[in-house]
Amino acid sequence: MEYVAGVLEGCLDGYSGVDDLIEGDDPLGELLIGYGVVEDEDAAANLCRAIDHALVAAGLVGAEVDGREAAKAAGGELKLLAQPAGIEHFEVQKADKRWDMLDGGMDKNADLDGTGEVKMSKSAQRKAAKAAKNKEAFRRFNPEADEEEELEALPIYLDAVNEGKGSGPKDVVIHGYDMFTPDGGTQLLADATLRFPCGRRFGLVGRNGIGKTTLLKRIAQYQVPGFPEHLKILHVKQEVKGTDATVLETVLDSDVELKLLREQKDRLEKMENEGLSDIKEVGGAAHASLEGLGLGEIYARLEQVDSSTAESRAAEILSGLLFPPEMQKAPTKQLSGGWRMRVALACSLFVAPDILLLDEPTNHLDFPAVLWLESYLQSYPKTVLVVSHDRQFLNEVTTDIVLFEKKQLKYYKGNFDAFLSCREDAFLADKRAYESQQMEIKHLEEYIFTYYHEKHGSSRSAKVKQVASKEKILEKMERLKDPADELELSTVQLSFPDPGKLRKSNLIQLDEVCFGYSKEVQLLQAVTAQIEMGGRVGMLGGNGVGKTTLIKVILGENTALGGKVWRNAGMRVTIFTQHHTDQLDLYATPIEHVRKCFPKAEEPEVRAHIGKFGIVDDLQLLQIGNLSGGQKSRVAFAVATWQCPHLLVLDEPTNHLDLETIEALIEGVKSFPGAVLLVSHDRHFLKGVAQEYWALKPGGGFLVAQEFEDAKRFAYGDVGV
Repeated sequence: MEYVAGVLEGCLDGYSGVDDLIEGDDPLGELLIGYGVVEDEDAAANLCRAIDHALVAAGLVGAEVDGREAAKAAGGELKLLAQPAGIEHFEVQKADKRWDMLDGGMDKNADLDGTGEVKMSKSAQRKAAKAAKNKEAFRRFNPEADEEEELEALPIYLDAVNEGKGSGPKDVVIHGYDMFTPDGGTQLLADATLRFPCGRRFGLVGRNGIGKTTLLKRIAQYQVPGFPEHLKILHVKQEVKGTDATVLETVLDSDVELKLLREQKDRLEKMENEGLSDIKEVGGAAHASLEGLGLGEIYARLEQVDSSTAESRAAEILSGLLFPPEMQKAPTKQLSGGWRMRVALACSLFVAPDILLLDEPTNHLDFPAVLWLESYLQSYPKTVLVVSHDRQFLNEVTTDIVLFEKKQLKYYKGNFDAFLSCREDAFLADKRAYESQQMEIKHLEEYIFTYYHEKHGSSRSAKVKQVASKEKILEKMERLKDPADELELSTVQLSFPDPGKLRKSNLIQLDEVCFGYSKEVQLLQAVTAQIEMGGRVGMLGGNGVGKTTLIKVILGENTALGGKVWRNAGMRVTIFTQHHTDQLDLYATPIEHVRKCFPKAEEPEVRAHIGKFGIVDDLQLLQIGNLSGGQKSRVAFAVATWQCPHLLVLDEPTNHLDLETIEALIEGVKSFPGAVLLVSHDRHFLKGVAQEYWALKPGGGFLVAQEFEDAKRFAYGDVGV
């Protein structure tokens, strides 16, 4: 109750009317609903009006009264009512259009006298500012906004090429770069240096939410001051959107420059053939960057981008990624996440940009596809900047590591393991230097202390110069910081709740299970395996061999065509899918989303639960759409474990997680008392968690193996994973 009184007192600072109580920075109305004093917004608004009347009647507020000063004059402090004001005496009123300032309604402060001035109350100004901030933040999780920004960036590159800058240097060196969040409220980089020599492959690492994806977006949109605009940039994003366009069309359209040049060629040829004098008569409008270019110049540009072989090149790339001809003609919306990610990678190969930006490229890929991508990038002749949670992928691909830490970018030669080794060596060297200096300081201070505390005598007089010298040494000494204090120690801990014991420890038993969507095609044949409490099972197999199908059989979503499936009737099961972000309400906060999924959950209980997954403090109050990919995953983990499952099915759980969180997930799964069945392409994660492996291969083959290498060999044959 003291907190409520404090909020009420805060509302009176610069009080301008009842809307300060209802819609201020820290609105009292929302607090009253949250604490159960009233049930809904209408009741809260009426209670706030009652409080407003009481404050006015008491002389605490008014046209010429400052709330806090009036409170002091009336008795020194605000008094909280012993019980809620009796709102039964007030008629419930619907929202008045005069208050709908931001939704198209009439503003109560609108220009009604024709003077041209519109005055807004302080609360109205705060509300408008908050709405503008939310609108800007919304763009971070609005795919359409991202696409618009990419189109807005294209003219910058095309203009640079038109101006003859295409043959300029390919290296990127930019000093003194500052970067903020989209709303401008938080600085992510301060006086940082971007240094990307052509031909190097950089791994960008750092904690979830620190700004890695934001940096990639700024580079892709040429929003970094001084960035070479003649360099073609392609950003392969974390999540690929499925549309009605076919796979082949999607790859061809990914080279937007080629697409625009072809469209302009068609317009100019039609204008010439029909004898038109104005291209506007042809229909459609040319891209602003191509206006003024003649047909000859368009032909020359098309030749430069190798337009005549575009279709064959795109088809060849897709074939290399194992897309059969019929799948190349299928809409991308019909593809799984793994195949859609391959489409995005095919787009990047087709465009062959000067700077290739990859954000979690291994998400949704199976092992062979990851290997193929590693091989391709190792021979990529231009610049690559990749964000990945897969440490083995980083080891195979990168020539340099860029650490995003403390608003700076720090550069390290070598792959990820070399980076870790370098960091460890530097830490140990700094620690030795710090400890050596501390010993020297202690020796000097003890000598000086002894001098000032010993009795006067000839020996003391002889030490005057020595003491003065040592005092100067201490005064001029540049004190080293303890490197342990500079370490950003991990604060991420993922704690899965204890589901309790069952009468039987066996959870799942499969005996000679068979399944297929037709009698001719069997995905699963003679599958025999079991899962017990405390078990850790890793599943391996290429895309389409039946991993997801087997999970559905285990969960009862698919009925086996043969054999026997036994499930412990007392167990609770939860599945965490690789498309977990599709299940989140991006407009809700983590607290709101969990309570929407579980209506009986109390807010303090929800706060404590999501806090176990690193969603703490302000993160609990942000819209989920504003969280990073890894933070969204943590919210999904919190939802998945709310009902304390005995069996937790994890389908690509490391997608979007940073390296630090993956280590926390490994420890969390290890300490989970229940059982875990997991599907993952992350070799480090699988080896760190699984106690046994289920391997699947085309044709229904199935093997239970105790060693990762045996399972890998069965699932992928001679592929050198």
